[in-house]
Amino acid sequence: MELDLGDGVPLPLIDNGENGGLLDLGELAGLGVLGSYAASETETTSVAATGTVTDDGVIDLEEIEDPGNPDLARVDLTGPLDQLQIDGLTDQIIDEISVGLGALAARAEATDVGTYDSDYVVVGAELRISSPAVGALSGELTTTFEGLDALLEALINESLGEEGTLGELVGLLEAINLDLDVLGFGLVSVGIDEATVGVTAALPNIEDILLEEVVSEDGLVAIDLTTGVITVDLAQLVDNGDEAGLNGLPANTPVLTDETIEQIVASVGSTLGQLVDSLTNEISETLEQSTVQISLEGGVALAGLGIGSVDVEIAGTLAQLTGADPTDPTIDIDADVVTIPVGVLVGALTTPLLNEVLGITGTLLDALLIDMADEAETALQGTVDVLLEPFEPILDEVLTQLLTITINEQPTEAPINGEGDLGEDSFTVRALAIDLLPLLGDLAVGVDLASATVRATPLAATLTVDPDPVEIGAELTTVGEGFLPNSEVTIEYVDAGGNTVATSTVPVDENGGFTDTIEVPEETQLGLMTVTARDTVNNTAEDTTEVIDGTGTDPEGTDPEGTDPDGTDPEGTDPEGTDPEGTDPEGTDPDGTDPDGTDPEGTDPEGTDPDGTDPEGTDPEGTDPDGTDPEGTDPEGTDPEGTDPDGTDPEGTDPEGTDPEGTDPEGTDPDGTDPEGTDPDGTDPEGTDPEGTDPEGTDPEGTDPEGTDPDGTDPEGTDPDGTNPEGADPDGTDPEGTDPDGTDPEGTDPEGTDPDGTDPEGTDPDGTDPDGTDPEGTDPEGTDPEGADPEGTDPEGTDPDGTDPDGDDQGQLSIDVEYDTRYRGQVQIGYGSGYAPGTVVQGFMNSTPTIDLGTQVADANGEVTFRWTIPASAAIDTHTFSLEADGYDTQSVSFRVLADVSAGGSGGSGSGSGSGSGSGRLPSTGADTTLLGAAALLLLAGGAVALGSARIRRRSSSEV
Repeated sequence: MELDLGDGVPLPLIDNGENGGLLDLGELAGLGVLGSYAASETETTSVAATGTVTDDGVIDLEEIEDPGNPDLARVDLTGPLDQLQIDGLTDQIIDEISVGLGALAARAEATDVGTYDSDYVVVGAELRISSPAVGALSGELTTTFEGLDALLEALINESLGEEGTLGELVGLLEAINLDLDVLGFGLVSVGIDEATVGVTAALPNIEDILLEEVVSEDGLVAIDLTTGVITVDLAQLVDNGDEAGLNGLPANTPVLTDETIEQIVASVGSTLGQLVDSLTNEISETLEQSTVQISLEGGVALAGLGIGSVDVEIAGTLAQLTGADPTDPTIDIDADVVTIPVGVLVGALTTPLLNEVLGITGTLLDALLIDMADEAETALQGTVDVLLEPFEPILDEVLTQLLTITINEQPTEAPINGEGDLGEDSFTVRALAIDLLPLLGDLAVGVDLASATVRATPLAATLTVDPDPVEIGAELTTVGEGFLPNSEVTIEYVDAGGNTVATSTVPVDENGGFTDTIEVPEETQLGLMTVTARDTVNNTAEDTTEVIDGTGTDPEGTDPEGTDPDGTDPEGTDPEGTDPEGTDPEGTDPDGTDPDGTDPEGTDPEGTDPDGTDPEGTDPEGTDPDGTDPEGTDPEGTDPEGTDPDGTDPEGTDPEGTDPEGTDPEGTDPDGTDPEGTDPDGTDPEGTDPEGTDPEGTDPEGTDPEGTDPDGTDPEGTDPDGTNPEGADPDGTDPEGTDPDGTDPEGTDPEGTDPDGTDPEGTDPDGTDPDGTDPEGTDPEGTDPEGADPEGTDPEGTDPDGTDPDGDDQGQLSIDVEYDTRYRGQVQIGYGSGYAPGTVVQGFMNSTPTIDLGTQVADANGEVTFRWTIPASAAIDTHTFSLEADGYDTQSVSFRVLADVSAGGSGGSGSGSGSGSGSGRLPSTGADTTLLGAAALLLLAGGAVALGSARIRRRSSSEV
C-alpha cells in the first residue's frame, strides 16, 4: 500500500526496513491493530473498539506485557520533507523526523439514537528529531574547549600588565610595610621592595564533563549529543491537570500548535544552554584550583637601621587566595639578617605577612577568576549559538508545515463539526490522528490510528387508528409498527378537549409491532381524537380519528332530517325557528328575521314591507304616494315642476340649459354643450364639429381636407412631397439628405450618413469603410495593413518588434533571479527582458515587508537589472520578485529567504524563472548549510613583564 503525496510522489504505508515507509509498527504493534470489537445488541445501541481491547471490547492495557517498552511503533515523517522542498535545506540541520507511539486504543458506544460515549488510551508518544548539526555539536564544543588554553593564557598575560589585575596586585604587594614588635629586640620593620605573581590556570578534562545526554529541566526535551537525536515528550506539551499525560483530554486536543512548537524550540535552546552552564560550572570549579605563585623581596630594619633582607615565597590556589577555600596557602620566608636570629624574625613575620597578602589578593584574584570563567562561557555559548541560529527557525517552520497531531479526535465535535466515518448519524473517536503536509488543505494525507465508529439509526415507527370516524361507545383499534422489538409501548387517547380519556400499555412483538383495542368512553368530547404511542427508547408515532355521537352523530345532515343538532340538517328541516334565521317557513322566525316583507306588515325594518305600508317616508324615496316624500325624491317630474333636480322634469321645463346638455331646443344650451356639431358650425370647441367644418386648421391637425392644414400637419406624406417635416415623406421624397440618413439614394446624404461604406471610401466615420480603406490608423486597431496602426495596436507581433504590449512580439517577455535562495543580508539580482527600449520598469520584492526596488529603464535590448539586499526583517519564507510597466503584464518569479547569512550556506544558484502571466515557476529550494566553525577566540597579546609569567596546565578531575 502506498500514499500519494502529490505530483505522483508515492510513499509506502508500511515500513519493511528498506522502503522508507510511513509506519514502522515495531514489535508491539501498538497502533491499534492488536484487536477489534463490534456489536449491536439492539436496534439503537452499538459498540465498536480497536487497539488494546479485550474480547468484550473493553480497553485493557494488560494485553501489553510492558506498556512502557521503549520499542515504540513509529510514524516516519522524513519522506514528506521532499514535498516541502526543504530536504536540501534541512540535510545538515534536520535529516529525520518521526513520531513514536506506545499502545493505543479507542472505544465508541451508541447508547441511544444521538447519544454516544467514548474512551481512548495513548500510552506514550514522543517526537524524535535527528540533527546532524546537533550530533556535531559535541565535537565543536571540544574544539572550542581546547582553544580555551590560548584564550586564558592571553587573559592572564593581559592581567600582568601595569593596568591589569595582576599588575595592580603587584603594586599593592610592593607597598607592604610591616612594623613588628619582636620580643627582646624592639621594633623591627619589614618592607617589600619587589613582587612577582604567577598564575597557572587549570582546566578539566572535556571527556569528564561533556555528557552524552542533556535533559531539559521540565523533562520536555532530551538531547543525545553523540547521535544528534532530540526527543520531545508529547505528554509534556498538553495541559492536563490530572497528570494523566495524553489521556483524559477533551475532544480534538491539538498537540502541535504554534504555542507548543515555540515551546519545543525554546526548550531545545534552553537545554543546550543548560549544557553550556554545566560546562561553565565545571570549568569554574577547576579554575579555582589554579595555582598562584607570589614572590616577594624586601628589606629588614631595626630601630631605623637596615640589618638585612628577606625573600618570601607564597604558593596556593585561587580558591585559597580569594577566601573561597578557608585553608591557608604555604609561605616560605628566607631571611639574611644580623643582630636578630633568623628563626625569631621568621616566627614574628609569617602570620602578619600572610594576612596582609591575603587581604590584598582576595578581591583582585576573585575578579581574575570571574573573568576567566566568563571568557570560557562566552566561547562555549558562541559555539552553541552558531547551531541554534539556523536550527530554531528551520525547526519551527518544518514542524508547522509537516504535520499536525490531534489526541482524542472526534470529527463530529468542534472545531471539525463534520460527521462520523459512517456518514450521517454516526460517531467516531480516534485515539490519535496525524495529518501530513497540512498546508495542502484537502489534499493533506491523514493517518488515523486506533479509530472506532458507531451509528444508531432512528426507528421508523408508524401508527394506524380504525375506524374513522368512530361513535361514542364503539370499539377503536390501534395498530403500531416499527417500534423497539420486545419492548413495551404506552398509548394515550386524547379527545378534542385535550382530555386523556384512555391509556394502555402493551408489549411489542419481536418484529416491532403491536395492537391495542379500546371502547370509546361516554365522556369523550366529540371531535378529533389524537392517539399517541411511545416505546421505551422514545420512538413515537401518532394518528387521529373523528369521534361522533350515536344518534345524530353522523356527519351533519346525514341522519334523518331533524335528528342532527339543530340547524345542521338542510335548512328548514329542523323544528321551526331552530335553523339560521329566515331559513324556516316565512314568518316562523322572530319578527323581521325572515325575508323582508314576509313578517306582519310593519314589523320588518322600515321600508322592507310593501311600498307604502310603512310610515310615510320610511320606504325608499318615491315609493310613498307621490309628493309625500321629500321634494324631488318621488319619480322624476311628480313633484311641482322645477322642484326636482335640474333636468329631471320633462325636458325643457327646467330653466334653459339646466336639462342634460342638448335636451333643450338645439342651440339653447351654452355653445358646445349640445351634442357635438348641433350648434352652428364652428361654435363648438374647435375640432368637435364634424372634421373639417371648423375654420381650416382648427381641427386636430390633419382632420381637415388633406393639405388644407399647415404643411406637414396632415398625416405624414399627404402634403405635397417635401412639405412635411423633413424625412416624414416617403424616404427619399424630401430634398436629398433631409430624410433619415441613408434613406436617400446612396451617397446623396452628407458623406458618412449612408450605411457604412456606401459613401466614397474614407468619407464615412473612420473605420466604417472596408477595413484598411480609411486613412491608415483610423480603422479599428489592427485592421489597417500590419504595422500601419499606432504601434502595438495591430495583432500581436505584427508591429515592429518590441512595440507590442507585454512582449507580444511573441514570447520575448521574461523574468529571472540570480539565486533560488538567499539569506537575510545577502544581495539578490533580478532580471527582466522583452520590453521596448526606453520602457520604465518598476521592481518589487513582494514579501513582508514589501520592498519597492525603484525603477530601471530598459536598455537597447529591452532588458532591465535590479540589485538589492535582503532585509533582516524579511520572513523566512517564499518571496517573489516582480516587474511592472505601463502597457505590459506584471510578471514575477519566486525565490526563498533563509535565516541570516551568518548561519552559513552558499546562498544557492541562479535558476529562477517567471512569465508574463504573473506566476513564475515554483523554484527548487535548497541550500548547502554547514555549521560555522567555533567563534574566533580573541588572543589578547598582553605585554609580558618581568614581574611574572603565565602557564597553562591540564588538571584531571581527581587533582586537588
